[in-house]
Amino acid sequence: MKTNSNSTRTFLRGLAVVLLSTTMLTSLFSQDVVIQSAGTFSGSGTYKVKGNISNSGVGAAKTINGTVTFDGAGAQAIGTATNGAINFQTLNVTPSVVATTTLNVASAVSTAVNIGTAGTAATLAVGTHSLDIGGTSALVNGSSALTTAASSTVTFSSAGAGQVVLGGFAYSGNLILSGGTKTLNAATVTSVGQAFDASGAGLLTFSNGGLTLGTTGTFASVSNSATIKNGSALAQFGAVTNTGTIDGTNGGGALTFNSTVGNNGGTITGGAGLATFSGLLTQTATGILTSGGGGLTLTAGLTNTLGNITVGAGQSMAISGGQFAYTAGTLSFNATSTVTYGASATTIVDAAYGHLTLNSDPKTWTLAAGRTVSGNLTLGASAATTVGGAFALNVNGNISLGSNLTKSANAVVFTNEGSGVSGTGYEIVGSVTRTHTFTASSAYTFNNASMILTPTVVGTLSSFTLTSQPGVNPTGYLAGNSVNRNYSKSFTGAGFTATVQLAYLGAEYTGSNASKIKEFQGGIAKVNKLAGTYTRNSANGFNYVSLPGLTTLTSGSELGLDDRYNVFISVAVNDWDQNATWDMSSVPTASDDVEIAGAYAVTIPTGVSAAAASVLIDQGTTAGGLTLAGTATLAVGTGGLTNNNTTGTGLTVPAGANNVTITGGNLTNNGTITNAGTVTVQ
Repeated sequence: MKTNSNSTRTFLRGLAVVLLSTTMLTSLFSQDVVIQSAGTFSGSGTYKVKGNISNSGVGAAKTINGTVTFDGAGAQAIGTATNGAINFQTLNVTPSVVATTTLNVASAVSTAVNIGTAGTAATLAVGTHSLDIGGTSALVNGSSALTTAASSTVTFSSAGAGQVVLGGFAYSGNLILSGGTKTLNAATVTSVGQAFDASGAGLLTFSNGGLTLGTTGTFASVSNSATIKNGSALAQFGAVTNTGTIDGTNGGGALTFNSTVGNNGGTITGGAGLATFSGLLTQTATGILTSGGGGLTLTAGLTNTLGNITVGAGQSMAISGGQFAYTAGTLSFNATSTVTYGASATTIVDAAYGHLTLNSDPKTWTLAAGRTVSGNLTLGASAATTVGGAFALNVNGNISLGSNLTKSANAVVFTNEGSGVSGTGYEIVGSVTRTHTFTASSAYTFNNASMILTPTVVGTLSSFTLTSQPGVNPTGYLAGNSVNRNYSKSFTGAGFTATVQLAYLGAEYTGSNASKIKEFQGGIAKVNKLAGTYTRNSANGFNYVSLPGLTTLTSGSELGLDDRYNVFISVAVNDWDQNATWDMSSVPTASDDVEIAGAYAVTIPTGVSAAAASVLIDQGTTAGGLTLAGTATLAVGTGGLTNNNTTGTGLTVPAGANNVTITGGNLTNNGTITNAGTVTVQ
């Protein structure tokens, strides 16, 4: 019995231990807050939860007023997955050990969120859900954090001033800022994996670590002293005050500034996408603006009082609206970069450029030193550009004026005698005007380096304009004979004599008599041929024809170049059909003028049919003149035949039928004609 009694007592003690253990286990695993469908929480008290909060149903959100503190000794959870939202007034995630509290449903916090304690870091895991923080928020311990999934959305929605945006970690999903002003002040970089939208917020202040975007970013007004990097799509800003860095090179997305930007000692760098400034950009305190591959467009202008601007190789900057106002700073335009001035940007900042485009409206460029446009200079359809200052403008690329083949205003005006153009193979298509003091024997370039006016006697010449239009047929154009380029000139002043050198590209003349090309005024016609001894050569990528001693130019008239109606002067006593007879080293044709020099008699051999546009037999001191032999014939055109030889034989015509025929011109005789045949004037 004793043994049995002892056994009974032992059994009862064991049963008691089991029952006690069961009771303890039940208490340990039952520390949850369970929200039923009809449950409500009112008042301002505190709920300390060492377990989880679960809820039932997918109905309306439940709000727990007061303060809810998760202070368990391990992982905790908020809400039952797929059920309704649970909202809080104040939420403290302050476990007693390093642990994670997981949000399983959507949630909003109206007053405050605090994560971690001074001694213990904590994590609030948003997962794939949304979290709206309407009040204050703090990571009490520097190692505390929010973690999010790519499909999550975290919103900071306080309407008050200076709401702190938790930062220093990655938002894998979306981050939305709305309501009042916001501050992101974290020791390390905050990143947003998906969309960042702060369009509904007030002023955003960024400092320390800064912000890196994943895809799109939309900002309200920004005060930035940190680093903001754009995403793969678009970063769109309101008004910006920048003393930090806005870097558009991250991910290749575009930057758009929809209001004013003050780059006050900060750095703004464009990326692969276009960087657009819709408001005035002001650079002070050595602010730095650097283009990216997508280029810079400023639609309201740029004021640079001290900052630095760099447009790199192959990159661009366009002032499409407003002025480019420059006071001081450093401008670095790569030789292959492009800078464009739009309609309202009327003043060209004096600098060296790569490619330079001046669109619409008058422009003024005052040179304070010799300047070079390393690439192309393009002037828009209505641009009237004045280049002044005591220095030269050198352009190394092509210069074109768009549709200025049709405008009457000057395209380029040089107001300084020392200005000019240089380079190989480029030209100004349109008009170039010089309005300055002219000096005898000085060579002044116009449309290209081979289009030159050299006065020998200046007289009262005070301005000169040359217009060159390649591809425009001059009056009387004939393919194969004419240069396919129209020239015109006008000037102010009189009593000057000059050498005019007109240039053209080789492809513009398709004929075979380049050595005969002469200059014509008022359209291509024999009677308008400018007399004189011509020089023909090539330089700077152009062919040219130079006529010295020119005094008969008419202001406003057309000029042309043509290989017809040349003057062939006899330089030997010889036969008409021999090249050595003529100064042109070829035989005259029906389009050419012929001058028989008094000392060099010419004979048309029997059987030869000669032709000329006009024939002049000069007076000589020897027995010279023109003689037809045997069955030779001579056909003369509208210039007629003039015999001024009074001391020699003049014109000698043998017996025969219609030996000399003059069609459309006159027979003028001031000397001796010996005719045994027939001279027909018709």
